[in-house]
Amino acid sequence: MATYKELRGITLQTVAGDPGNIALGDIWYSNTTRKIRVGKTTAASWASGGNLNTARMYFSGAHQGTQTASLGFAGSAGPGAQLVNESYDGSTWTELNDLNTARKAVGGHGTQTAALCSGGFTTTTQNVSEEFDGTNWAEGNNLNTARGWMGGIGSQTAGLIAGGGPGGSAASEEYDGTSWAEGNDLNVAKVEQPSLGTQTAGLTLGGNPSGTASQSVLTVESYDGSSWTEINDLNTAHTIGVGIGIQTAGMVVGTNYPTPSASMAVVEEFDGTNWTATTSLSSGRYGSGGAGTTSSGLVFGGDLSGDSNVTEEFTGTSVDAATVTSS
Repeated sequence: MATYKELRGITLQTVAGDPGNIALGDIWYSNTTRKIRVGKTTAASWASGGNLNTARMYFSGAHQGTQTASLGFAGSAGPGAQLVNESYDGSTWTELNDLNTARKAVGGHGTQTAALCSGGFTTTTQNVSEEFDGTNWAEGNNLNTARGWMGGIGSQTAGLIAGGGPGGSAASEEYDGTSWAEGNDLNVAKVEQPSLGTQTAGLTLGGNPSGTASQSVLTVESYDGSSWTEINDLNTAHTIGVGIGIQTAGMVVGTNYPTPSASMAVVEEFDGTNWTATTSLSSGRYGSGGAGTTSSGLVFGGDLSGDSNVTEEFTGTSVDAATVTSS
């Protein structure tokens, strides 16, 4: 810890209490505590949240809302695709009105009160699109190409899907709140890839070209509303994980690469340029749903040695005030 000699000669800011917007390494004297204080880093962490009412996996791209106002719909319980729709208030999951068509591995877009569910699988690949108004689901116009296991990005009125299967695809489609229109292709055809962001600033992360986990890739592509561009790769191939956040501050959580029993707890964060490993999930899993940001994230359900109802909440790395003491 700091000593008198280490601090001597440094001009300290004197404030009543702690200043706002503390940066790492800031040093000040608090008139309130009458002690020298410093900005220190608190590591990112995961904590348990409330359990889903229905244990499910294969949410795939179904991620909407925030850590305290999220929506989890569709998915698979056992072998069957689900109609189930639940909302999260930061503590408890509550069942809401069901989807019209049971599906798993869907694209999920929007918020808790304005969501979009696209494509997915029943016994066959689906092109169905449904919109949620906070109370009911209503069928909208269909996708141009039936698909599942694709990345779901954006909002109810500005949605984006890319890739998908059952086999790897490079195709993308955009939604304007009424109709789906074909967009430009990915550079690398893939399926089962996590995704995040908005219709004009999206990312697809990893995935695989053929639906085989052992062929998973590190490739990341960025979308600007017109074209897909390859950017810096992931450190670990993520397949059937979940993407959270925005294009310049995102994270990818969980994977079943190289097998469903390996590396499932891995989490990486993106700063707009590079990917960095951060604190892993408490419970390794894949096929989860997710929501929120890199400072306040949410992951729910997935495969945890079978269908899971487990929810975990993420608190990102922060800088907090600490009192300087002598050694």
